[in-house]
Order: sequence, then structure tokens, then C-alpha cells
Amino acid sequence: MGIFDTYKPAHKHICPVCGGELEEWQGKDGPCGLFVWSEGLASPFGQNTGENNLSEEERGTWRLPGKFEIYSYDCGCPYPVVANCKCENDVWVTTELVTASNAKQRKEERKEDFKKRLKWLEGRAT
Repeated sequence: MGIFDTYKPAHKHICPVCGGELEEWQGKDGPCGLFVWSEGLASPFGQNTGENNLSEEERGTWRLPGKFEIYSYDCGCPYPVVANCKCENDVWVTTELVTASNAKQRKEERKEDFKKRLKWLEGRAT
């Protein structure tokens, strides 16, 4: 279907570096059906495919993985703001922003790139 899903965390979040408000969240760890997910719900409450949207009943069968990552480009920083999310009993229950203290190098991320991203998260980027 699509290449990402849209996510609506339960609470407002701000960029841990610049303090900018983050409204739009996307992710590629879910089903990527252009679904719209809301923290606190087990299945997507919407879909952004236009007239080809699945019915509410069909959407109700889809679930997120136990752990997944979402990201926002809203603040204009050189890196997306990333959040780690978790589900319990198929329901999205937590959204934790990645900061300098909990950042980990991604599988596809070169060590040099991780160091640059960590420096940005620490507020030391030039």
C-alpha cells in the first residue's frame, strides 16, 4: 500500500534540541498502509489513501509491532526528532523522545554519522 504511517501521540512533544513544537509524526515500522494511529488505541482510526481507504472494520484488524520508532521533521533541525514507542496488549502506550542520554546507533547508521547526530542531540552541533 503505502510507504509510511502517520502517528498521533497522546501528548504534545517538543524538540529536545531547539524546543520547537512537534505536530506531524510518521513511521515505517508499522504496516505502512498510510494508516493514522493514535496512542491509546489498538488499531488505526484513519487512513490517508483517498477513496481507497479500508473500512473501519477492515482497519480494526491491523496492529502495530510491540516496539516501533516514529519521527518528526517539524522543527527544522538538521535531523528528525525520533521517538521510541511501545505497545502493551496490542495498544500503543508509550512515546519516549530520543535524547542524548538514550540515543543508540542504528543498524544502518555509520559510526561517524551517529557521532554527529549525538553531538546535535547534546546541543553541540555547529
